[in-house]
Amino acid sequence: MLEILQLISTLSFFFVYYYYGIYLASLVVSLLSLVQFLLCAFARLPSTTMSQSNLLLLSVFGFATWFFNNPLFIQWKISIINLGFALFLSIYRHMKNEAFFTTTFRSSRLQIPDVVGRQADNALVLFFLVVSVVNYWIFTNYSEAVWVNFKTALLFVNIIYLALITAYISKHMQPMSDPV
Repeated sequence: MLEILQLISTLSFFFVYYYYGIYLASLVVSLLSLVQFLLCAFARLPSTTMSQSNLLLLSVFGFATWFFNNPLFIQWKISIINLGFALFLSIYRHMKNEAFFTTTFRSSRLQIPDVVGRQADNALVLFFLVVSVVNYWIFTNYSEAVWVNFKTALLFVNIIYLALITAYISKHMQPMSDPV
C-alpha cells in the first residue's frame, strides 16, 4: 500500500509541476509525504525506518522549497537522503559486524547467507552513492525541468533496482528452522 501512495505522491509532484511550477508541486509532495508518514505512525502500517525517514525529510525539504521559494531544498533532498542511506548501511554493517539484509531477513524468520547480505548491502550502497552524485550533477548542470524528469524516472529506476536485488536475495533465502 505504501508503494502505491509513494507512486501517487511522485506522480502528483510531476503533474502539479507541469501545470503550476515547482513551488506548488513541492508543497503537494510535502503534504502527501506527511500524510504517508502519519498513516504509517498512527495506523501502524508496516514500514521501515529508512522509508519513514525518507517521507519525513521529503516533507521537510518540500515545505522548505515552497516556504523559502527556493528549489534547491527539494533538489538537494535526493542527494542528501541517498548519501544518508549509504552511510547508514555502511555504519550498520561495521557496528553490527553483519549485513543489514541478513539481520532484516532474520527478523522476518528468514535466513540468507551473510555473504549474500553483504553483497546486497554493497550493491545498495553503490546505488545510493551513484544516485546522489548523478542527482547533484543534474540539478547543478541542467534545467529544473530536466531535474524533474530525472526525479520522476528515479522512482521507476528504484523499483527496478530493488527488484533485481530482491531476485538475487530470494535465490538464497530459506525459512529459519524452529529449534526442537
